[in-house]
Order: sequence, then structure tokens, then C-alpha cells
Amino acid sequence: MKKPAARKKAPSASSDATALARSHVGRAITRLAEIMEGDDDRLAAAACNAILERAFGRPTSANEPRRRGEPMEITVRWESDDK
Repeated sequence: MKKPAARKKAPSASSDATALARSHVGRAITRLAEIMEGDDDRLAAAACNAILERAFGRPTSANEPRRRGEPMEITVRWESDDK
């Protein structure tokens, strides 16, 4: 006996919205870069932050709690006046 064909899901409204938003990414980044080069320092700083966060993610705070078992990185540098 042959299995019935599986139904394909119709695209959801959120996936349509996501696709539409992603189609404008290039223009949005270009516009942020234009604002970044503008005369208003406040807007330029906001545009810089927006671009950096999209490129590298949001920075984490040193005060944010770590999850149990998550490794901690500690850097110790020893400098001596002796040469």
C-alpha cells in the first residue's frame, strides 16, 4: 500500500516578513553608512553601533552572570622593571 503524500506547509506570514526584511539589508547598511559619515555626531555614533552590532554581535557585559560550568578566561601579565 502506498503512503499518502505529505502536505507541504504554506509559508507563514512571519517567514514572508522575514524574507521581505532581508531583501532590504543591503540598502539599510548603505543608509547606516551614509548616516555614519554625516555631520550629526549623535546619529553617526548610533549608526556606528548599529553596524558594529550587526557585524560582531552585541558586546557582553562583564557583570553578566556566567552559566554554571562555563569556562572563565583570565589573563595575567607580569611586567618587571628589571631589564
